[in-house]
Amino acid sequence: LTVGAEGFSPNGGTNSTISLTAKVGLNEGITNWRLEISQEGQGIRRTFTGRGPVPTQFVWDGQTDQGTKAVDGRYTGRLSVVYDKGNKPSTQSSPFILQSGPPQLSLELTPQPFSPDNDGLNDELLMNLGVKSLAAVGDWSLDILDPVGHRFILFSGTGAPANQLKWDGRSGTGELVQSASDYTVIFSVTDALGNKSTVQKTLAIDVLVIKDGDRLKISIPSITFAPNKPDFLQGIEQERIDKNVAVLKRLAEIFTKYQRYRIGIEGHAVMINWADAAKGQKEQETELVPLSKARSDAVKSYLVKLGIADARISTDGIGGARPIVPFSDADNRWKDRRVEFWLDRQ
Repeated sequence: LTVGAEGFSPNGGTNSTISLTAKVGLNEGITNWRLEISQEGQGIRRTFTGRGPVPTQFVWDGQTDQGTKAVDGRYTGRLSVVYDKGNKPSTQSSPFILQSGPPQLSLELTPQPFSPDNDGLNDELLMNLGVKSLAAVGDWSLDILDPVGHRFILFSGTGAPANQLKWDGRSGTGELVQSASDYTVIFSVTDALGNKSTVQKTLAIDVLVIKDGDRLKISIPSITFAPNKPDFLQGIEQERIDKNVAVLKRLAEIFTKYQRYRIGIEGHAVMINWADAAKGQKEQETELVPLSKARSDAVKSYLVKLGIADARISTDGIGGARPIVPFSDADNRWKDRRVEFWLDRQ
């Protein structure tokens, strides 16, 4: 008695039944036969019976003798034959798996927030992966998406993943995560029966203080302003307002720690007319520089309210003069719309 597969998944998919093939050396003179499918440690769940020759193949759809769905577990088939002369041979199949549902997954990310700024504190992210499945893991992936939903880095493999992955916060091309932004981590597993399961978590990135020569730099693309205005506490969704306040309070904590440093705030913008030099220059002078300067001033005013000394802070409007990605890159130019903070020792 042989089984056609290592397991099946009776949920309407491609592996919703399993076949058992019977090979009987003498298939004549048989009074009756019986095929019992038993769950490991639980007893018989499905029975096939008949008289005369034994069928070559049996197909089980996961239903019990009572018409209910058999529960997930390990099963074995046993075929017994009674001959007219009284002989009663029997045989047993190899075990197989019934798993009707997808794998159960867990994903834990520590630390939160993640701060890969090479200061020796929370610089490495630990991603703890859990997979609970009777069926073997076919393949898995761990996809990390940037704040606008584009893939930042992908980890993947076949077979069961390691229990823990470590990440330094950089993409496959070496780009560091954006400061004070939320990334999405998606863990997916497909088992050997074709069942797929996915779990996702939000990964919060801390305000990153990066050494740049003799200076310290903080670049934040996640402060959201009202369209074409310097307002970040009105004219936008409450959720974004709350995020702005949280980011600026965190900045105030950092600036308090760096008491001996002057603070320079630069506003940066996305140029719409980047393809036309004349129009771009006009946009830069009449729109982007004044707007980015006003936004820098608005951020300064709020930091002063949070207790940072006015005399420590200077502001500037850079507009679209220093993009970090080309304006033609529609998928990534959101990174150009940012506020940068420079710390210089007094």
